Amino acid sequence: MSNPLNVGRQQQPDMNALYQQFMQNPMQYLTGMNIPKELTTPQQIVQYLADNGRIPPMLQGRVNAMLGRK
Repeated sequence: MSNPLNVGRQQQPDMNALYQQFMQNPMQYLTGMNIPKELTTPQQIVQYLADNGRIPPMLQGRVNAMLGRK
């Protein structure tokens, strides 16, 4: 039986589960994103994606905090 309070609400993804999936096979998520080969660290890749407006809206706050942005 569904909870009537959740009708019409989009359920938030489990970020920990998504992170674990990413860690098992990062290239599955990064392939096709046209990340320059000279970027090798997670920090460089996140910086590149943020600079190019390619961070999903739901992660913008976290990424901006991590990069010291407002």
